[in-house]
Amino acid sequence: MDYFDRLEADTKALYEIANEARSKGLDVETKSEVPLAKDLAERVEGLVGPEGVAKRIKELEQYSAYHKKRLCITLSEKFAGLGQAGSDYAFRGVVVGKDYNGNKMVIENPSDKPFVSVSNGCVVKDLDIKVTAKTITLTNDKNGTTVNLRNC
Repeated sequence: MDYFDRLEADTKALYEIANEARSKGLDVETKSEVPLAKDLAERVEGLVGPEGVAKRIKELEQYSAYHKKRLCITLSEKFAGLGQAGSDYAFRGVVVGKDYNGNKMVIENPSDKPFVSVSNGCVVKDLDIKVTAKTITLTNDKNGTTVNLRNC
């Protein structure tokens, strides 16, 4: 078994342990909420969706003049942000926009919502987010504070 096969096998074993522990109902979540992904395309599908987008991203990559290139994803104008405001579903996780070859991902967000709207322990690293909406509205439901961020 080579190094990467061993990493994958050990990771799967740890996920099984975590899911078994969570299934006992002592945690709010009953299974591990961070999906495993072998590459950037699978990471995008697991975190943002929709189902099947990883296959399409991989198809488009083969038409590149280079093996890999900067990957651009445009979100829907109805995108509500990761996490759901007013619910118990805060986004918890890590989004890394750079792969092992140093290629960077760009996400274009035409909606008026931030990329992460509700978070509980979130890291976004090496990711370019192009905001095309004129304003993005952030609302803190606990005290009713609303902040409008303007695109300059």
